[in-house]
Amino acid sequence: MAAELAQQEHPSPHELFSTVEEMIIMDGTTVISVDDADAHYARTAAAGANIVCEPVNRPYGVREYGASDPAAQIWWFKSPLG
Repeated sequence: MAAELAQQEHPSPHELFSTVEEMIIMDGTTVISVDDADAHYARTAAAGANIVCEPVNRPYGVREYGASDPAAQIWWFKSPLG
């Protein structure tokens, strides 16, 4: 029962995304492309997520923000600039 509850509360990235393109894992960091990083950030922050980096424009052409999950995994959510 405990394993089932833990699975419901914290689904794995493989359960959340159906393709490799939706999920990229690098050195313990997960990077996910979203349509609008600012809108996604607003929903995530409103839900009470632990934000580790506010949305920022990066010189490599994306706008992104970071959040951590209860296991201290960092999740980056990005959308292309322009």
